[in-house]
Amino acid sequence: MKGKRPLILSIIGMLVITAISLGAYFGFKSPPTAGEIAIPVTDDLGRTVVIRNWPQRIVSLAPSGTEIVFALGLEDRVVGVTNQCDYPEEARTKSKVGDYWNPNVEVIMSLNPDLVLTDGYKPGLVSQLEGAGLTVIVLQPGDIDGIFYDIELVGRAAGKEQEAVKLITNMSKRIGAVTGKAKMAGTQPGVFYEGDCMYGIWTTGSGTFQDALITLAGGRNVAAVSESWYEITPEWLLDKDGEIDIIIWGDMGGVSPEDVKGDLPWSGLTAMQTGKVHVVDPDLVNRPGPRIVDCLEELARIIHPELF
Repeated sequence: MKGKRPLILSIIGMLVITAISLGAYFGFKSPPTAGEIAIPVTDDLGRTVVIRNWPQRIVSLAPSGTEIVFALGLEDRVVGVTNQCDYPEEARTKSKVGDYWNPNVEVIMSLNPDLVLTDGYKPGLVSQLEGAGLTVIVLQPGDIDGIFYDIELVGRAAGKEQEAVKLITNMSKRIGAVTGKAKMAGTQPGVFYEGDCMYGIWTTGSGTFQDALITLAGGRNVAAVSESWYEITPEWLLDKDGEIDIIIWGDMGGVSPEDVKGDLPWSGLTAMQTGKVHVVDPDLVNRPGPRIVDCLEELARIIHPELF
C-alpha cells in the first residue's frame, strides 16, 4: 500500500489540475473568499452599490429591513437596529442605534458595520453614512414585486441567494392561494384604508403595496382615484360614503375607531355605524417585508369572509 500511495496522490493531483483547467475553460470560478468578491447590486434609489466582502456586521435602520434580514437567516450577523425594530422577538435583543426617524450616527459607527440597510425617507443620513465610508443599501419598495426584489437584493448582497429564492417562492404560493379564491367572489367590496388620522386623514391611493393588497384580497380601493399616499378632507370621505363597504383601520398614529367614531366625518359613515370597521396590525400592513403575505391573508378574511 505504501508503494502505491504516491501513484494515487499523483492521479488525484492530475484530476484536480484537470478540473481547474476545465473550470477555467468553461468560465467556472471557485467560491470567492472575503476580500475577493465584487458584487454590484442596484438598490431602490437606482444606486449601484458594490459588495466587496460578505457582510458580517449588519445594521438595519428600518423595521421592514430587519424582518427581511431575519427571514433570510442572517440574525447572527445583525449588530444594531432601531428602537422600532421589534419583530421577530430576537430583534429586540440587538443593540439599539436610536429611533427610526432619528438614528444616532455615532452609535452606528461605533458598531463598525460592513453593511447598513435603510429606507429612502432619510436621504441625508444615507449621504452621511456613505461619506464615513460605510456600505449602505436603500430598500424602498413601491409594490409587491418591489418587496420581492428587495428580498432578492439583500440575499444577493449577503450571500443568501438560495434562501431568498426559497422565501420568495413560498410567499408567491401563498399569494396565489389567496388570489385564486378571491377570483371566485362575485363582488369587489369598496374598501377605505385609514392610514393615519392623528395628523389629518391619510389614505393610500393607487401604486402602493397597500392598494395592491386590497385588490389581491378581492376588494376595491375607493381611494385609488389618486396615486400614492395623500391627505383627504372630511368632505371627501363623506362624499365617498356610498362606495365604502368596509373600513380597514391600520392607523400608524395609534388612534382607534373607538376614539373617533362619535366625531365627524366618521360618525357620518354607514360602515362606521354598522360596525364594518376592521382593525389590522399597522406593522403588518405598513411594513414592506415578508409578513406582507400574513396581511394579505387577513385582509382576504375581512373582505370576503364567505370564502376565507
